[in-house]
Amino acid sequence: MTNENDDQPTNENDDQFILPGIPRRRFMGGASKLGLFVAAGGISAVAAACSSDDDESSSTTPGTDAPTTDAPTTDAPSDTTAATDAPAVTTPATPVSDEPIKVAIILPSTGPYAALGGMQARGIRLAMGDEIAGREIEYVDIEEPLFAPQDAIQLVQNNSDADVFVGVIGGNTALAIRDTIHDMEKPLLVTNAVTRAITGSRKSPYIWRASTTGYQAGVNLGPWMFENLGVSMDTAAPDYASGHELVDYPARFFEESGGEVIGQFFPPLGNADYAAVLTEMASSSSVFVYSFFAGGDAIRYVTQYAEFIGVDEKQLCGLTLVDDLTLVEQGDAAEGVMTLGGWNQAIDTPQNAEFMSAFEDAYGELPNSYANSGNNGGTILRMAIESINGDVENAELFSAAIGDVEFTNLLGTDFRFDKETHNAISFQTLDQIQRLDDGSLGFVQIAELGEAVDPGDDVAP
Repeated sequence: MTNENDDQPTNENDDQFILPGIPRRRFMGGASKLGLFVAAGGISAVAAACSSDDDESSSTTPGTDAPTTDAPTTDAPSDTTAATDAPAVTTPATPVSDEPIKVAIILPSTGPYAALGGMQARGIRLAMGDEIAGREIEYVDIEEPLFAPQDAIQLVQNNSDADVFVGVIGGNTALAIRDTIHDMEKPLLVTNAVTRAITGSRKSPYIWRASTTGYQAGVNLGPWMFENLGVSMDTAAPDYASGHELVDYPARFFEESGGEVIGQFFPPLGNADYAAVLTEMASSSSVFVYSFFAGGDAIRYVTQYAEFIGVDEKQLCGLTLVDDLTLVEQGDAAEGVMTLGGWNQAIDTPQNAEFMSAFEDAYGELPNSYANSGNNGGTILRMAIESINGDVENAELFSAAIGDVEFTNLLGTDFRFDKETHNAISFQTLDQIQRLDDGSLGFVQIAELGEAVDPGDDVAP
């Protein structure tokens, strides 16, 4: 496994991939389903539609492109609250300060993960709104430099007046800015990056992770794959820190259960053609394939997998291979693919129905799982700020308040942090893309994998 501190994406292709809005489709209804825990709080009222004008309070850092519509710079809808079961917070009429709370969102709006970044940014803004604890919320968008993570250090330093940083798609980015965030003594809430070190050997009292880790992705799934899919597998993921972790840990726990990893493939991030990888997989002696790809990469990989191999020949299982919006592009190629369960549009809970309606009203399109991740982060920050009456200038108090947040997420499960590691604790399921009664494709839960807790030991797989 490549050292996660040095591992960087090797492809400089920055063609933008932005998924368009889609009409509402029918999915599997019925009882509430549990999924991989990427939590999000409920929306108490339908949000007003966002303006297309630029937010005058937002800014971009030197040398970066301005956010596109995937990272809106409009004011967020203001009529939002945290989950309905959260403790009531009474905010005094007089806020602790008249100054706005500056929230710096670190996400990409260009490149292979543009759609992911855009959806997360929308989710953050929807949950936080434009005022908390009597203080205006001022957003600044920092373009995450996925292919040059060290550049993120200067971008963060340029926004040292921010009260909190949130987002981060790439593990390389998280690792690059860790020391800067720690030295600045400003909270960072990670909503996506899985790299273990930032909550392990390089843990900081100011950094919390609301997403899962590579360890959590593998600890339950690895043994399940050995027991249910076969004794040998190939793996594939983009060649960067998070990509390695999200296949290496499942591979580790698969091997510890008695399985054998035949081949591991790491094509560049943003790769357009997987023919060479898939041709080698097709001739491999492996029984099945485990992979991690997301966004545009997932669309291309899953589509080409169906052409070169197919799930009938070798089952394809993985993480973020399919979500509601990629499924539109993948179509029949996604049928039969197994994906570590998470949020999807078919989750049948009242809070999810509120979220779906509010998101569509605000942005004119339906959310995907990354919007849910962003909404999770925004909900956590809103609840933390409310609990300290907006006193975000007290960074230690603010950071501790983030760790104290608990609520019921859109999946109907309870969100909480592990106070020791600063990681979210996840409850995992496995979904499969199946043909539903109405003929459409949708997510069907096929297994409950249980709770996953990262011990924070930061031991390499």
